[in-house]
Amino acid sequence: MHKILFYGNLCNLGYNFAKAVNDAGRSDLYAEFLISSQDMEMMNPSNPIWEDEEIRFHLPEWILVSREKKLRRRGPLRTVFSLIFNYRNCRMQFSKKDIVFSSTLMNIWAMLCAKKYVAMTTGSDIVELAHQKSILGKIYLNSLKKASCIGLLNTNHIDHAKQLGLDNYRFIPFAIDTAKYKPDKNKPRSDKIIILHSSALDWVESDIRPDNVKKNDIFFKGFAKFIKTVEQEIANRINVIVLEFGKDILETKELILQLGINDKIIYLPKCSKSELIDKYCKADIVVDQFAVGAFGLNALEAMAGGSIVLTYLEENNALECYGDLPPILNCRTEEDVCNALARIASNSFSELADMKKKAQDWVIKHHDYRNVVPIISDIIKRTLPINH
Repeated sequence: MHKILFYGNLCNLGYNFAKAVNDAGRSDLYAEFLISSQDMEMMNPSNPIWEDEEIRFHLPEWILVSREKKLRRRGPLRTVFSLIFNYRNCRMQFSKKDIVFSSTLMNIWAMLCAKKYVAMTTGSDIVELAHQKSILGKIYLNSLKKASCIGLLNTNHIDHAKQLGLDNYRFIPFAIDTAKYKPDKNKPRSDKIIILHSSALDWVESDIRPDNVKKNDIFFKGFAKFIKTVEQEIANRINVIVLEFGKDILETKELILQLGINDKIIYLPKCSKSELIDKYCKADIVVDQFAVGAFGLNALEAMAGGSIVLTYLEENNALECYGDLPPILNCRTEEDVCNALARIASNSFSELADMKKKAQDWVIKHHDYRNVVPIISDIIKRTLPINH
């Protein structure tokens, strides 16, 4: 049996991969997941308890909680002490495993401490950090080059891997427990088309992050064009729910007022994961992002809940990763959004139901843990010696 350790948990990816491996019930694989006690104390989307509330009072035995010292600016001596402590802790944990699947900055610890490791990229680590000439940027890039395999977790990472001269990479889809996303088919549907904007509101560019934003303003401007160009009866069929989440909440509300669509918007506070799943399952359309040309986890979970996703996806990368294109509303501009909404508004509810079913079938095919674990298994077989 191969013993695997997942280390790094942005948006619960490490936890969900470990859970997927163990839930698959394979006799040849056993996974553990390492997380610091500090991270377990913070209730956010990178905490396993946020993902699965039922484990709050009894963590699975495969979750290892360490007393890891997180790096903070507390003076040079404390930083050195923290680094030494974390190094010793990682050496101890990694030495017991056949292979480590690490992600983000945890790839550096894997490079220093693991016998074999797969360096998984999550977003800004390969999109921004790996391109930087800073000391940290160079060390992080080296952690990718030294890895037994680089696991690209999103389709746009392919472009950056090629730009950085990396070739030992493989696409690994996010593992999703699709069984949690079950729309209530017996509940009578509303006579409205419900659009859920659950992605972080992040579109005001800054000098620090001029390009790496979600450009949510494209959706709201496109929606405003749609409202102004269709008959009132059609416009009245659609309601938009916006979760108050992200750095640009106030700017978004101001934009919506300027566009004259405030009466079409319902604002709701940021919610728990179980409440978010319920909203995915009730929505007809979920809005994702329009800048990077790849899915956010928001989009994949929405499709698992049976929603149609409106986002921008670079199709060549998607075809290289998946082999087929997802049934989404692929929009890059305000005009694209306006036209997509016009097509949706003219459809019957039975046609919408068919589109939603196709989206759900596609995400199960590519992202359900039963279909992701064989990819992880294949990577392990190619990485470890045959007689291991």
